Amino acid sequence: MDNIKNNYVSTLISQINEDMLKVRIVGKIIEKDEDSVIVDDGTGAVKVRYNKDVLKELEKIEISSIVFIFGKVIKVGNDIIIFADFLREAEKFDLKKYKKILQDTSPTE
Repeated sequence: MDNIKNNYVSTLISQINEDMLKVRIVGKIIEKDEDSVIVDDGTGAVKVRYNKDVLKELEKIEISSIVFIFGKVIKVGNDIIIFADFLREAEKFDLKKYKKILQDTSPTE
């Protein structure tokens, strides 16, 4: 798992851009349908699509659950979506504290 983590950049949803290849995000599922979910971390929301392996995990997860997502950034028209390589529920995770840490450690431009 550590090798997988090293290939993905931890980021807030609002900071995702098309120049990023792979990201690691944490957020709350706010919408769920048969082929995608919408995840919100408090800074923004993003559509997440997935393969059948991720679908198996996602079937056990309810709307409003916090999830870890490792995925590829894909531009579709004017939108950016994430194609999840890995998704897990983040039980007892403090999303507000995580967001603050990422904001405090993000480089300023």
